[in-house]
Amino acid sequence: MNDAIIAAGSVLAGAGMTGLIQYMTVVRAARTERAERHRREVGEAAVTLAGALVDFRRHVYLKVTAAREGRDVGEGRLDRWEARSAVSRAVIRVQAMAPEAEELIRVAREAVTTNLALADAASRVADAVRNGVQANGREEVLSDAGVEARRLDGELMAATATYLNGGAR
Repeated sequence: MNDAIIAAGSVLAGAGMTGLIQYMTVVRAARTERAERHRREVGEAAVTLAGALVDFRRHVYLKVTAAREGRDVGEGRLDRWEARSAVSRAVIRVQAMAPEAEELIRVAREAVTTNLALADAASRVADAVRNGVQANGREEVLSDAGVEARRLDGELMAATATYLNGGAR
């Protein structure tokens, strides 16, 4: 009789341990899946930011081109504002989704700041052109800001790749 009780207890203990191991495996798999999904979403947010920055620069370029061609630079104001807003939304999303990704956030902020500086330089060039003033020094600042903005595109993508590959979290 004692042997039967011990055997039944062993079976129940074994079943309990098996159930616990299965539960822990399911929990671990779910946690891993959530982390992977979050990592992908952060990557998508960073790519969205990069795209918004490129679109923003396109609008900046169109403004300067309009000024150089003697057209009204105010025509695209709403489009430029929407492009700038898209950049703001995208960087806020990256920051909110991955506050632990310090390098990614640093590069994202730097890219946004540089692109906004590019827009300021473009406004000064457009104003100079519109007022018939030589824009040489301003053109150089604009060109340098554009080069830096494009460099930061690459840095943003590199920081995103590092984050996606499990680094810098």
